[in-house]
Parts: sequence; structure tokens; C-alpha cells
Amino acid sequence: MRRFSFDIICKFSFGMDLECFIPSLPKSKLADSFNLASKLSKLKEAIGVVDNVAMKIIRQRRTGDDEDDEDNDKS
Repeated sequence: MRRFSFDIICKFSFGMDLECFIPSLPKSKLADSFNLASKLSKLKEAIGVVDNVAMKIIRQRRTGDDEDDEDNDKS
């Protein structure tokens, strides 16, 4: 799917047809870079989700709002 997106972007935005779907042609460094940038963008988003959850847990523990910890202390 990324190759298709990349081909469409290059064709219509830059007027270039890199023909990424033709297996006999060598891989394009630009196409590889596009794929890597796409993966890194998804990674950055995932890290943001993990960071938000971690910060929420830290805030809850600092303010003592974590009910699960209170229940565990009573047992």
C-alpha cells in the first residue's frame, strides 16, 4: 500500500513516475526513504500514546488517586 501511495504522490505532485511496482527495476532510495518515514511517523504516534498513559499513571500515583494501590495496601 505504501508503494502505491508513494507512486501516486510522485506522479501527481512531482510529475515523476518511479514505477515502483515493476519488480525488474531496482528499488528507489526515495521510495525506501518514504517507507522509512512512514514507519517512523507511526512509531512517533505510538510513543506518544505510551507517554500519555505513563504520565497519567505517574500523576495518579503522585496525587494518591490510584484506587488499585489503595485496595492492595488494605490486603
